[in-house]
Formats: sequence, C-alpha cells, structure tokens
Amino acid sequence: MFDDLASLHTLDLAENTRLTELPEGIFASLTSLVNLKLEFTPVSPLLAVTAVSNKSSVRTLNLSKAHRHPWSMERPNVLTELPEDTFDGYTNLRELDLSGHSLTELPEDVFAGLSKLQKLDISHNKLTALPEDVFAGLSRLYSLGLSYNELTALPEDVFDGLSGLWSLNVTHNGLTALPEGVFDGLTGLRSLDLQNNSVAELPDGVFADLIKVDELDLRYNRLTSVTAEMFNALPKLYLLDLTGNPGHPFDLDLREGIRLDRKTWDID
Repeated sequence: MFDDLASLHTLDLAENTRLTELPEGIFASLTSLVNLKLEFTPVSPLLAVTAVSNKSSVRTLNLSKAHRHPWSMERPNVLTELPEDTFDGYTNLRELDLSGHSLTELPEDVFAGLSKLQKLDISHNKLTALPEDVFAGLSRLYSLGLSYNELTALPEDVFDGLSGLWSLNVTHNGLTALPEGVFDGLTGLRSLDLQNNSVAELPDGVFADLIKVDELDLRYNRLTSVTAEMFNALPKLYLLDLTGNPGHPFDLDLREGIRLDRKTWDID
C-alpha cells in the first residue's frame, strides 16, 4: 500500500486501536521516512522498529503506550525488555518516546549510536535501576523524562556528559537519597523536577553545578530541614517549591527573586 510513497516524510498511525500486526516489508518503500508515530497503537514496537528500511532517515520515533485517556486500560504488546540492538541504524534519531511500557531495566548500550538524540521519554515504566553509563554519548539531549518509574536510587555518574540537558523529570519514583555529585556537569539545566519521591536529606552542594536552573521542584518528599545556602547559590533560580515535605513551611532566608511555591508564583 505504500509502494509509490518513496518521498513520504511522516507516517502517523497513532490511536489505531485495532492495528495489531504489520505485514512484512510494509515500510520497505518508505526510504525518506522522517517521523513514525505509533503511540497508543497495539502493534508491537519491536516489529515496527525492525520494519523500517532506511533507519538512518528517521528523526522521530514515537512508540508510547501511555494512554492519554485514563479510562483506556488495555495496553497490548507493551515492552517488558529491550534488546541491546533495538535502535541500531537509527543514527539520526532526534526524539524517542518509550513511555507507558513495562520495562524493568535497560541494557547499558541500548542508546549507543544515538548521538543526535535530543528528547528521550522513558516515563510510566517499571524501571527499578539505571545502568551508570546508559546515557553515555547523548551529549545533545535536552529533555529526559524518567517520571512514574520505580527508581529507588540514581548512580552518581548517570547524567555525566549531559551538559546540554534543559529539562530533567524524575517525579513519582521511590528515590530515598541523592548522591552528592549526581547533578554535576548539568550546567545547561533549566528545570529539575523531583517531586513525589522519598528524599529525606539533600547533600551539601548537590545543586552546585545547576547555574542555569530557574525551576526546582521538591514537593512531597521527606525533607525535614534544608539550608538557604544551597538555593541562594543558584543564580537563575526563581521558583522553588518545597510544599508537602514534613518540614514545610521552612524558615529560609532566601535571596530576593526566589519564589517559594507555585501558589505564590501563580498569583503573581
């Protein structure tokens, strides 16, 4: 059916709820394919990934199973594991969405070769841990979504080399602590969201390298005390949210320009 569409740029098959199979070779003629969208579709993501003939042309690959409609609970063909070579050949990929699956772990080299990747969403999975070097080589990444997983800890060097990262979302996990240098090198980060975890203490200097962060969300953790110094040292910070922690409201002598919660920020 696609034989005469060699110049096709975007193929959007999203939300075709009865599409469970792809005939062999169906994408063979789509040699110029840039965007492939299969979110909320029952078809096997691994089948779709391997069906693409010219993988190096693809820039956007959306394989999400995270339903936008909360009443839609069925998720056929969710991924429980990723073979290490899943994305081999996708050398020009810019955006990859793997949200809404049931991945419990990631192979250390699964993203190797995706050096041009800019946006990666692995939220709404069941990840319990991350390999230390899983994001190695993703120097162009600007957005990383890890929310709604089951992470209880982060390797200290897991974000090494991500100096171009703008947004990091690790909300709704089970983090109990933050390694002292876990955010070292994230000098381009603008937004850090750690809400709804179980962090009870912040190491001194844990945010020291976040010189461009303007939003820091620490809502609904287990913090009983924090120091103003660690936040006053962030020159761009204007929104700091600590609501929902046992120590809230905190008595902090913050520099002028830092707003203490979203309620105050929204009113202003």
